[in-house]
Amino acid sequence: MRKVRTLARGLVARVLTAGGVLALVLAHGLQAHSSVPSATATRIKHVVIILKENRSFDHYFGRLPGVRGASSGLIHTGERVSLVKPPDPFPHDVGHSTSGWHKAWDNGKMDGFDLESTPTTDTGLLLPYTSMRESQIPSYWAYARKYAIGDRFFSPWKGPSFANNMFSVAGQAGQFDTTNGRKVIYDVPFNLQHEPVAGNYWGCDSPAGTLVRMEAPGGSISTQFPCFNYRGLPNVLANHGVSWKFYTPGSKNDIHNALDALKPVRYDASLWKNIAYLGQFYTDAADASLPNVAWVNGRSSEHPPYTACAGENETVQIVNALMNGPNWNSTVVFVYWDEWGGMYDHVPPPSGYGFRVPFLVISPWTKHGALSNGGYVTEHPRVHRAQLVAAVPDSS
Repeated sequence: MRKVRTLARGLVARVLTAGGVLALVLAHGLQAHSSVPSATATRIKHVVIILKENRSFDHYFGRLPGVRGASSGLIHTGERVSLVKPPDPFPHDVGHSTSGWHKAWDNGKMDGFDLESTPTTDTGLLLPYTSMRESQIPSYWAYARKYAIGDRFFSPWKGPSFANNMFSVAGQAGQFDTTNGRKVIYDVPFNLQHEPVAGNYWGCDSPAGTLVRMEAPGGSISTQFPCFNYRGLPNVLANHGVSWKFYTPGSKNDIHNALDALKPVRYDASLWKNIAYLGQFYTDAADASLPNVAWVNGRSSEHPPYTACAGENETVQIVNALMNGPNWNSTVVFVYWDEWGGMYDHVPPPSGYGFRVPFLVISPWTKHGALSNGGYVTEHPRVHRAQLVAAVPDSS
């Protein structure tokens, strides 16, 4: 388990996976106190988890003062190269398969990101070895300074999005097998032509013939249809009388709605009705109808070549809707990226985990400028809240 310490005064959450068990902060009724004078302490009643994609910590925040960041990195030859300013958008995606993860990790040397697939452009730019400047993602840096950023937060799986998305809603991405023990989702679903499944379905609604590879202890690989029997956090929340919704754009079976891969959610009509379209989120935020726990899967994921700028603007829009709504004083927002997307990071992950990803905590109860840095807290210059509440049509 990852420990998030001192991110909010009085709020200490043990996170089983990236995002998922943050819901249990609410289920256990932990109390958060303001870092500014207040006559009473307000209990957190709304946990909002904003799901983003495919950026490493060093790629977004490696140059933020005070964090455990980097401005250069090692390539496989042992040469150290500068993390240069990237184009936005990227000209193409960067490889981020499980096999690519192992090349980049290189037994903890963290020097093989140039060996991932499609790491360079036609001009020779090493896309993994880039880091955003504040001018490119100013609102994210403002959130980090004003509220809280974690620089010891690792994705739960050393591979692409499907398994990491499962962790975010279920605290696991496996299936127990009586012969092989616990098996973990290895990559993304594929069809009988061994091509990644395109379209809207990674789960129980996938077309017949869809398979996903599963890795057993010891490394043996098997395949199965991507529809699993274990319960997710919605089952736990419902059992404790805690309301929830998963807001998603387009189809309710969107590939990044991992609840579609859980039979106890997908085939329970009383739970599946809580899958809502993204537009409903803004209505709920405005009229005090937010559930206790909300996952928000936006339209702008930040998965290259989609732009960081567009994704940041959507995050600002989501947070502004909360700040301007009646539930803000009882809300905590967690923003995290599901996996590294092929981007360089210099910190070797703990055994079994993926690479570091950005992690922001935004709330009126968050200690200003708090930084989760190996359990220590430092202070950063404050950013006036009005700068964050103001509508930002194009922040980058």
